Amino acid sequence: MCSAQGGATLVDCLVESMNRHLDIFTRLCERFVDSRDVANISMLLPVLHYAERKCRDQAARASNPQLLQRLAHRYRSLQESFCWLQPWGSTLDDLVEYARRFNLCIPARNICIVPSQSPLDSPLLATPSSGSQYSSSLSLLGHVSKYNGPVCIALDTGVSDLEEALDQICKFCRRDTLKRIILPKWNFESVHPCNYEMFSEVEYPHNKIKWLECEDVAYLDHVSTLVLSHNIGVGFHTSFNRLRHLDVSFCGWCRVDDELYAFLPGLQSLCLSGNRLSDIPVGFAALDWLDMSHNPLGPIPDDTFKHLTGLRELNLSRCGPHTLPASIGFLTRLTTLRVAGNALSELPPALNSCTRLQSLDIRANELKTIESVLPVLLRLRSLQCDDNAPRLYAWSSLLAMVADDPLELSPQPWTASRLFGTISALPVLRWMALNRSKNFEEIVMDLADQMDTEAISNVMSVLMGIFNDDSCGGTTLPIGQLLAACAMQTKPWGVDLVAFQKFASAYGLCIPLVTLSFVPIRKRGGSALAPAASTPTPASSRVHGHPNISPFTSDVNPVESLRQDPSASKTLVFEVELETFEIDLTKALNGILRYCDVGTLREFKLQKWGLKAIPHLRILSRFTVMDLSHNRISALGSDALGNLLHVRALYLSHCSLRSISDQICTLKLLELLDCSYNELESIPEALGQCLHLHTLNFEYNKLRMLPVSVGRLSSLQLLRLAGNPSLSLPSVVRCGGTAAIQRWLRDVEEEPAQVAQVKLMVMGHAGVGKSTIVEAIKNELLKKK
Repeated sequence: MCSAQGGATLVDCLVESMNRHLDIFTRLCERFVDSRDVANISMLLPVLHYAERKCRDQAARASNPQLLQRLAHRYRSLQESFCWLQPWGSTLDDLVEYARRFNLCIPARNICIVPSQSPLDSPLLATPSSGSQYSSSLSLLGHVSKYNGPVCIALDTGVSDLEEALDQICKFCRRDTLKRIILPKWNFESVHPCNYEMFSEVEYPHNKIKWLECEDVAYLDHVSTLVLSHNIGVGFHTSFNRLRHLDVSFCGWCRVDDELYAFLPGLQSLCLSGNRLSDIPVGFAALDWLDMSHNPLGPIPDDTFKHLTGLRELNLSRCGPHTLPASIGFLTRLTTLRVAGNALSELPPALNSCTRLQSLDIRANELKTIESVLPVLLRLRSLQCDDNAPRLYAWSSLLAMVADDPLELSPQPWTASRLFGTISALPVLRWMALNRSKNFEEIVMDLADQMDTEAISNVMSVLMGIFNDDSCGGTTLPIGQLLAACAMQTKPWGVDLVAFQKFASAYGLCIPLVTLSFVPIRKRGGSALAPAASTPTPASSRVHGHPNISPFTSDVNPVESLRQDPSASKTLVFEVELETFEIDLTKALNGILRYCDVGTLREFKLQKWGLKAIPHLRILSRFTVMDLSHNRISALGSDALGNLLHVRALYLSHCSLRSISDQICTLKLLELLDCSYNELESIPEALGQCLHLHTLNFEYNKLRMLPVSVGRLSSLQLLRLAGNPSLSLPSVVRCGGTAAIQRWLRDVEEEPAQVAQVKLMVMGHAGVGKSTIVEAIKNELLKKK
């Protein structure tokens, strides 16, 4: 190896770097293990062994050896973590050489010895059938993670060398970690005489063992787990008092003899998968785990589970029963139930007695609903319900929404929008509304915010049914509040005021209304179309008895435009007849506000009515935002302002407005005033007393000058004056924005000056001295100044 500075080798330099950055190096080793990178692991093993030995040597000479000992222990742990990948290969000689070379005591948990005629890559080492906890452990080879502990050793050897090979293996393994020995496909006809004392689990899968005799007890008396899967016809002729877990799957059993109950008195787990049993054995009093999958059971007797009350896990997958007996309710300790692949059409209500159930597998059945067992299913942590009727997915999605704990669901649950938008989900909604009020309320409010009309319509159907059902009077659900939120989304009354009042009255609604808008019509069911606003309206077309109203046309249907508005879920739009405008409007407002939440009420819109004055309605004082744009209000008088004392925003654009009364100062709460696109020539000085104004819009008028009081509005943030060509305002000031305009107005107010202007025009033929005369006059004026 090449030398580095100071005589140290490259390995020494690497070890020093490892000592300084041990955490980083440990993560690197873990990455190699996770990715099964045997090539890099093989290169690192000598380095780790050298680093461990060097740290131990230095610790022996150091005055404070604790740190070096910890480093050595860490390097030893990293070497042991590599063992689960079997870097020594598959022969006994390679194992012995590896262990001696690196002086390892392998922390093996499982030892698998394979006969030489059965190579490691044979189908024997494939993953065993699912659903069997104690089936063959051969899948451990190459599939065991260092995080769950076991390490598997697989070797090729002959029968005559089996006991010797086992002794040699055990010499290089830690006795405290050894747990399981696996001897597959040796064609044993009886238990092979070996020293099994260090193992608590013994597996003989894929052999030819037919009977367990009395002499076998000497070898297996201490064993707690025995796997005899794929031993055709295996039977028991003696007792195994210490045996707790037995796997006799795929052994061709047609029945369980009564004497077996006496031979295995302490049996806790039994796997009978893949046999030909027609009945469930009920004589094991201590049984808590039973796998009966892949057996032709047929109908299960009613009293079967009365004798198995200690069961915690039960697997009845692909056994053919069409129903589960009511006695399943006696399994009060049951935590896992698998009934996949049967022809079940329903789950018995008795299952609700299994209050500890956490995992349920009902895949590939004919189930349409699980409503009868919802109480117990709400406590589940895992539910598999693939390959059933589509309606079942609605119920399972409901469980995912309202379960007490997070539910692992297969298939993926439907979203609330898809679930509630399905007609078949109506019974789900009803159950949820009556039994899970809090979750239901949250989901409904979310749907209302998302403006999901189809789902909300189904929710409303359920809510109205509950409201009209006297037997549901005990529900704690705020029916009226949820109906109001849903109704604002769907608006079942359309634009009919009478229909709205009937609906709201029938269900006692309190609508969370924000914006109220009225659309004019000539007669009920008629159209709001009339001549355009810019076209002179003949006297005959004006509304009889109401000279302030002149209907007009619009290219855009205001009802449809408001329905497409994103804020439409908080807006009400109604049609009001023009012929009786003031009477209908007063009644309409009173009838609407009776069913509205005054706390949310904010905006009132009367756009495009052709109004010539603001209606004298005291009820308008309840609104803080008034939108009267696109009307014909030529003057804003003191009478009109009297009902707007609480208004904070007033929109009067496109109204042909020509004057504003000084009484505008009475609107003390006014924050926004929009008078754009009108015919104003001046603004009242009293506007400066509206101290809360932050936005003023006087664009496209005929203003000539601004009142200096505008400069005193300390809250003003935006002043828009574009489109006023006659406005006497320096261009430099106008370009400076709102702040510059206010400063200029304040300067004018503080230092008033009189300016006399004379326009002089000198006329005459070319070359007669006009320019000379003008220059002489200018010079004379400059001398006087």
